[in-house]
Amino acid sequence: MLAPFHSRNFSLQSLFSVLYSLFTLHSSLFTLHSSLSSLSVSNLLSLPPFPTQALAYNASPTPDSSFQYAFALCRSHSASERAYGVGMMDTLVASDFPHAADCVVSQAVASYLSEHYKEARAYAEAVLRTNPGSEKAREIHLAAIAQVEEKEKAMNMAVGGGVLAVGVTVLSVGLGLLLGGKKR
Repeated sequence: MLAPFHSRNFSLQSLFSVLYSLFTLHSSLFTLHSSLSSLSVSNLLSLPPFPTQALAYNASPTPDSSFQYAFALCRSHSASERAYGVGMMDTLVASDFPHAADCVVSQAVASYLSEHYKEARAYAEAVLRTNPGSEKAREIHLAAIAQVEEKEKAMNMAVGGGVLAVGVTVLSVGLGLLLGGKKR
């Protein structure tokens, strides 16, 4: 019975090790199932919702904490969160926040991620006017220019392809009429 294990370089010790691992996994799953089954709907409903907890934690936001929150929002995967972050950055810039250039760079990043490349370019140019040494603003500026040029190139190719297709169609119809009209 143990011959197949020996022929494949299995030992009795490794077999027991595998069985022990399976037993441990089964015990962990049983414990998890027991703890989940003790939860009830009333327990879940008694928990305060997440936004309430977040608002209670940050009842009096400072400009720095608002900046950190807006900074994270500007880099979010969600377009609505990026838009909210841009609005928060606008508020910070209007309130003479000492790191206004960082706010505008974050707005440029949010605009770039939202594929609003012309806005991203404008934000980056605003930073570069006041702080020409800003590497982040320069990177966003160049990337936004490249994306705008790529979009325009794709648009021109689509328009050019459409004009070419119309030209070929008109030529085909014209030739068809000319050749069709000569038959008697």
